[in-house]
Amino acid sequence: MKLSELVSLVESKTGHKATRSGDGYVCHCPAHDDNSPSLSLGEGRKGLLLKCHAGCTFEAIATALAVKGCCGTLGKGIHGHL
Repeated sequence: MKLSELVSLVESKTGHKATRSGDGYVCHCPAHDDNSPSLSLGEGRKGLLLKCHAGCTFEAIATALAVKGCCGTLGKGIHGHL
């Protein structure tokens, strides 16, 4: 999965647009009731990266996106930290 595809998936689940931030994006986290963007998305050396700055785990975010773990639809290159 490409970063642009992950951004689109998160936007479709949250109903909010992501905003560019440096080399990545910030957006509302689909794993909790997010009033302001707290989820960072980016590309790392080994694949896509994501981090909820409000404290949601990678597993909670993956579940909210209807993805099972790091080996689900998002692929093996997804990591739970930036």
